[in-house]
Amino acid sequence: MRRYLLTVTARDGGAPPLSDTTDVEISVVDVNDNAPQFKQQLYSATIVEDALVGTSVTQVSATDADVGLNGRVHYELDPKDREEGSFVIDPASGVIRTNKALDRESVAFYNLKTLAIDGGSPPMSSSVIVHVKIEDINDSPPQFSSDCLTFYIAENSPVGSTVGEVYARDPDEGGNAQVHYSIKGGDDAASFTLETRQGSPRAHLVTAAELDYESSRKKYELVLRAASPPLWNDARIEILVTDVNDNAPVLKDFHIIFNNYKDCFPVGPFGKVPAFDADVTDKLQYRILSGNNANLVLLNETSGELTLSPQLNTNVPKIATMEVSVNDGVNEVKAVMQLSVRLITEQMLLNSITVRLNDMSTERFLSPLLGFFIDGLAAIVPCPKENIYVFSVQVRSSSSSSYARIYTQERV
Repeated sequence: MRRYLLTVTARDGGAPPLSDTTDVEISVVDVNDNAPQFKQQLYSATIVEDALVGTSVTQVSATDADVGLNGRVHYELDPKDREEGSFVIDPASGVIRTNKALDRESVAFYNLKTLAIDGGSPPMSSSVIVHVKIEDINDSPPQFSSDCLTFYIAENSPVGSTVGEVYARDPDEGGNAQVHYSIKGGDDAASFTLETRQGSPRAHLVTAAELDYESSRKKYELVLRAASPPLWNDARIEILVTDVNDNAPVLKDFHIIFNNYKDCFPVGPFGKVPAFDADVTDKLQYRILSGNNANLVLLNETSGELTLSPQLNTNVPKIATMEVSVNDGVNEVKAVMQLSVRLITEQMLLNSITVRLNDMSTERFLSPLLGFFIDGLAAIVPCPKENIYVFSVQVRSSSSSSYARIYTQERV
């Protein structure tokens, strides 16, 4: 409150004039007509993200031109910032402090709206923005997108071929976010290396050995580490070798022997073209190129399955020679398929013998030992080998022994 003291004189117009003097005191009473004013238009501060709760961040200050309660200033944060709760402000001093643990990876900046409010009625206020930057510390390890990463690479890729790109994200910033990659282990660590480029957050996994799908190794495993010292994370890497059509099908000349016995004619597929392709993903196409004008044999061109034509179900023996081919889309091989249809009679079955062969499988007996077996038996009997008929080959369930029912006759 300001006071003014005045001396007032009253004088009349007589002769001589008479006068009197008195003192007048005027008191000016303050009204709340000034809002608080901050000393700065913007405040900026930084604090590390691992600061303890209660750490001082900065201090704001405001003055009010009014006096008394009208000029007495206290400080508050905007209700939204109070509700968020990361910071508090001392109402009297204007010191802003942390109120809970901070995490730069969640919130990197805060813009706190700070209020200066006087004690008038009604009160007047002003506001200022306090910009708080959270400084990073290396508290977050790099993270791969998955604990197990799978890559594919074609067989026969040259040594040094790129298998794939690896990336681990580090949510820190600056030097704390630099990631170093290394192969830390795994059964196949020596088969691959890592290539990195300076300044790049990624690394390339490249081959250090030749890969062959047809070998026993179709899957490789190793452990990859992404480190931002002293923090790190590991991921298991799985590399699958994919097949390339680098092998031609294998097909040798083969012989189909059909022993035609009454009421035993096969109505469905009895076997398939004996082709083999080391490229297991190849889709083979089968064709009969020649010698099958009478359609004695029906061939499934996709599966290679063979079916005998019903016209062979007669009492007439028949021999036919055909040329077949197998194609894998790139390579084609050809072979001769010989068909022999032989008539089996009741008398032949009654006069047949059984031969037991130990330690013999059906596949091994039919190819390639069948020819040697017939040649040897023809020499022992003796008789022309054309007169030796093998009726059937069976494997006993209790052992690996095989039985061959043999009928021999000599032509006169």
